[in-house]
Amino acid sequence: MAFVLLGGVLAASGVMPRVGGAGAPRFPDLVAKPPTDLFFSREVLDDGLPHHLLRFTTIAWNPGEGRLELEGNINPSNRLASTSLFQNLYDAETGGRLVQQIPVGSNLVYHPNHYHYHLDGFAAYLLLKKAPDGSFQTTRHAGAKMSSCVLDSVRVTRVGPSKAGYRGCEQTRQGMSVGWGDSYHAALPEQWIDLGAHPLPDGEYAIRYTVDPAGRIAEGGREANNVATTPFAVRQGRIVDLPEPARCTLDDPSGAVGAATTLTCAHFARGERIDVYWEGRDAWGVIPSEPIASFQSARDLGVPTSTRLTFPAAPGGSHNLVVQGAKSQRIAVVIIGVAPALALAPDQGLSGGPLALALSGFGPRETVALTWDRAPDAAPPTRVTVSETGTATVHVPATGLPAARLLAAGERSGLTAELLVAS
Repeated sequence: MAFVLLGGVLAASGVMPRVGGAGAPRFPDLVAKPPTDLFFSREVLDDGLPHHLLRFTTIAWNPGEGRLELEGNINPSNRLASTSLFQNLYDAETGGRLVQQIPVGSNLVYHPNHYHYHLDGFAAYLLLKKAPDGSFQTTRHAGAKMSSCVLDSVRVTRVGPSKAGYRGCEQTRQGMSVGWGDSYHAALPEQWIDLGAHPLPDGEYAIRYTVDPAGRIAEGGREANNVATTPFAVRQGRIVDLPEPARCTLDDPSGAVGAATTLTCAHFARGERIDVYWEGRDAWGVIPSEPIASFQSARDLGVPTSTRLTFPAAPGGSHNLVVQGAKSQRIAVVIIGVAPALALAPDQGLSGGPLALALSGFGPRETVALTWDRAPDAAPPTRVTVSETGTATVHVPATGLPAARLLAAGERSGLTAELLVAS
């Protein structure tokens, strides 16, 4: 799997001193919740072989006095490489003054299976086995995914802001507000411990989940709660005394705005209504949530049921589909990727005149540059600022050539699309 480096490893000497006249820095407190939603699956991985996997859901949340905010500086000569990565400390829970910047000895990397950027080394997962003396000993099985996008994906308590402050897995800014958590559902890519070619033998085990295992994030001395453990037992190849969690998959997890995909779910309550929410649902009811789709689960427990979905107008990159049973309140999460696209708009003018083009799937409110690969007389690019949802319509002068390729590039996101235009 290839990763694109976006952050730089910095020395501790780069700490920015506190700003005079500002209040004391308010530190985050990263807390690991015990893993939930454990289940076994058997899947073919990148080596082309089937592997037995132990899947589980994790939540890291912030009950501290201040937010976690990570900020990187993009190298202007290369949009895919940052020159630094800092943790920002403020003197207030929200707003306030930036009083200190601390270098983070890690990187932001592009994660192709999640369609967004992760903080490298944010979490670690380890399988433990219970020994005859009752202690849990480490095994050779560890989690595949050591990196995570850091954002407000679930509100854990009423303390802190009612709206998410960090909504995207951006190249330059990620974080976690007070009272909010970052959740990774069991069905997401690489949210597993690889057990290899054979299932886990019967016995007593535990998953140990550690947030910030290298201690790179400053928490004001409150790192003792960064580790959580969930014990479980295996009998005849099954996890005992734990219900099968709901889970969903997409037949095509990435597509352009307007494309269709199929969502398939199982292990919800029999015959219940299943609601699908784009980017989640506010469990506290502060922000009204309306499902983008609803369908019925199967009458037989464990039998999959499906529905068709259309990619809505949304910024390019990854988004969460939160699928919830109306009766059981069981939840499954699926990552869906909106791809950038460039197409001829329906309202074309006269032949030979400017081309009307529809853009979608770019970053919110970013500038997109459009250039011909065979532009005559080195014609300058056409630039347009897209909407909050990453869409725009723009007119571009024609080249007069029999055929030419038009390239669109987001100047902040780095997302690109192209269109072959024939006269």
